[in-house]
Amino acid sequence: MAAAVLGLGDSLEIATQSPVIGGTKDEAYILMLSAVGGSPPYSWDLAPGSAMFAGLELSSEGFISGERK
Repeated sequence: MAAAVLGLGDSLEIATQSPVIGGTKDEAYILMLSAVGGSPPYSWDLAPGSAMFAGLELSSEGFISGERK
């Protein structure tokens, strides 16, 4: 499995599997995000004004999970 990496400044990178697997409506979904660099421990949250698909949520541990509605 390859990784997609998003660099944020010089010290923090966010990685996930690449390509990101698309979800199917009404089926369980889970995707793990990971970070390298910066200052652990990390806590994940959506940017203000951002939203997930209905039925999905982002945990503070970096998991996107649920069932897309």
